[in-house]
Amino acid sequence: MADATPEALVSAFDRSPLNARYWVTFGLLASGAVLDYFDFFIVGYLVAQLGPQWHLSYGQSSLILLAAGLGAIVSALTWGALSDALGRKRQLIFGYLICAFGAGAIALIPDGAWQLFAVLRSPSGSDWRRRACRR
Repeated sequence: MADATPEALVSAFDRSPLNARYWVTFGLLASGAVLDYFDFFIVGYLVAQLGPQWHLSYGQSSLILLAAGLGAIVSALTWGALSDALGRKRQLIFGYLICAFGAGAIALIPDGAWQLFAVLRSPSGSDWRRRACRR
């Protein structure tokens, strides 16, 4: 297969059956995507509910929401190259763990600590899909 054309490779992939490993991987990635987008919904709801209680200004609320975007930028610059060097599977697992840590630790912050909320929000922005995709 060393001298195979791209068309022959695509045809070979089309003919190969989908095994259990494919379906498990698809299920894990799909559930990760659902949880990732659900996280954005939850944080939007929390900012709307906690804003009046914590007396957050518009700028402070915006910084909390912006933290995930900043985490995504830092993640794309650093982890994209590392996933090429270390492998996609490790980066995917590590990305799930980072997102879970950031989202879970938000439940432990004290009242009024919006800066800590923003800092813990940024690991959720370091999205596992950005790390698992080639540049």
